[in-house]
Amino acid sequence: MKKIVFSLIVLLLVTLSACAKSPVIIEPLVCTENQIKADEVCVDLTGAEIQIKTSLEHTMELENYRLTTIILEGEMTVEVVSEFAENISKITTPNKIDYFYKNDAVCEHLEISQDVTTQTIIACSENNNALFIKQLEYQWFTIENGKYVVKEEYRSNLEEIFSNAFFDASLQSFDLSVDSGYLSEISMSLLFGTEVIEMTLILDQINQVNITWIGEVS
Repeated sequence: MKKIVFSLIVLLLVTLSACAKSPVIIEPLVCTENQIKADEVCVDLTGAEIQIKTSLEHTMELENYRLTTIILEGEMTVEVVSEFAENISKITTPNKIDYFYKNDAVCEHLEISQDVTTQTIIACSENNNALFIKQLEYQWFTIENGKYVVKEEYRSNLEEIFSNAFFDASLQSFDLSVDSGYLSEISMSLLFGTEVIEMTLILDQINQVNITWIGEVS
């Protein structure tokens, strides 16, 4: 994962006076929330840059939301609904439902498939959807026709993410939409050999998801 880190540098300058040399401490440069620091200068962000930057930041902080993933391959469509509510999540696919519950340091997985229910203790890990979003950087995108599309010079950054997640996948297109300060939709096209897969991720129900854990509590 790549993350831009802006270093704070304190410069010590020495000025000459008639009596002696005295060190002068220059305070670290502090930029506003609508600026970034580049080469020790505060640079103003454009309105579009501020919008995508704050939307990504707000989305990364979410703990309660619904994410609907629609996968289209030829005439076949698959829908996966992922719901997150703090320490409980629920993932619904065409053939099964998975619940995940974190109780202190213990994580439980409940799988319901074809009337068979299985509950196991699993290793606790971060939300995979959040990890995907955390790899995105606002400066990778520019706005076109109301959507954020990837800049050509940053395409390789996105391709690296998807080549790691999907073996042999080639990224054909990728765009983002934002609404009310959050990401609202991600659309992408992936090429697997000669097969094209279209994926749309829709994020909604922010801070409105309620999930009841139906398994046993360890």
